Amino acid sequence: MPCRRGHALLIAAVAVVASACDGGTVPAPESAAPPRADAPAVSAVERDWPADAAEWPECTAAQHDRHVTTGPDGRTYPTWHPPVDVEARCRHTHEHGSNPRLFPAFDAVGMPPFGYAIAQAGESEPHPGFKVYAVDDVDAGLHWLVTFHMGTAGAARAFRHLHSVHVTVAEQRTRRLLANVHLLTETGMSQKGCILDRARIPGSGPDQHGEGILKSVPALPCPPRPGGPHAAHGDVYESWATRARIPGLFEFRVTYDVDNAQRAVACDSGACSPVRSIDVRAHTCDNQPGSPGCDRQGDKRGFLQPRLVLTNASADSIVVTRPDGTPSPDGTGIRQFVRANTTLRHESREAFTNFANPGEPRHTGRYRARRFCEPGTFCGPINHSPRVSGAN
Repeated sequence: MPCRRGHALLIAAVAVVASACDGGTVPAPESAAPPRADAPAVSAVERDWPADAAEWPECTAAQHDRHVTTGPDGRTYPTWHPPVDVEARCRHTHEHGSNPRLFPAFDAVGMPPFGYAIAQAGESEPHPGFKVYAVDDVDAGLHWLVTFHMGTAGAARAFRHLHSVHVTVAEQRTRRLLANVHLLTETGMSQKGCILDRARIPGSGPDQHGEGILKSVPALPCPPRPGGPHAAHGDVYESWATRARIPGLFEFRVTYDVDNAQRAVACDSGACSPVRSIDVRAHTCDNQPGSPGCDRQGDKRGFLQPRLVLTNASADSIVVTRPDGTPSPDGTGIRQFVRANTTLRHESREAFTNFANPGEPRHTGRYRARRFCEPGTFCGPINHSPRVSGAN
């Protein structure tokens, strides 16, 4: 894992002045609110799936497509669903990560509309790639709910440098919503993810390595290395260092990683073109939840060293932008929420993962802070005492 051992570092104190939300934006609740009708109860999915779910048939398109929500534009969008449908006793061929209802300020934001930001740019992204991260950043006193598009099965991911992200952040102490934004995040140029070959892939995106934005994508063949097979686990590790921003108001950086990417990009030439994806194992796998012996599901994910900067000195919590975060000249576009009179600068040195967390199922549970131990493994959770970010 490309992260350093350490604990969260607050670069500056959080200064938040309470204000009423503008433009119809609902503030995070101060107490528990009734469950929303468009989301399954947490208790129904926290147990992951039953032991015999691998034997269940695949869910039909109709069973899958009933999981929808309404986006900010009033249109219907696909949304999160559990990996299996317990009532119908069927299984989906993909999973979307954390149950959004784990976010304490869920009733302020509701279910994430998959593909909303990219739709405003007139494009779309494959549905299985949308992953939800419910992160308890205890050291910072923050709760995160982030939906990011990061599929690890298609080869085109190496060449697409803009991906949808939906970032919501709330204070742990009050559950007050600080930000709720939909953007296209920058992922920059891709490089080969081999231990001994980190060559850039030409044409895969703008070179933003100097700004800390870069994708490392499994790209085979990899050169052999001493003491390891030709395409060992370390050669198919995938990480995307990203940035999403609204200039002068909001900036969010994080590295997303996957320990068990589903497929690799075939680089038969230096340019990895023509692009195609290949299985990284000698045996085949249908990549379905619960499949015996399948260890390439793209589901061992990390949320590394998140950085958040909020600088909204105005009395208005709403700004309208284009999908890339730049101002909308005609006032039409995405209505972004960044709490008024808010200044926050937080940079974490921690890694949050969805695996090896006691009591948390990998596919639907929370991301917890992990201790990074040499020579490259997580040795256990970090036990924090709850603390408050300093907001008032």
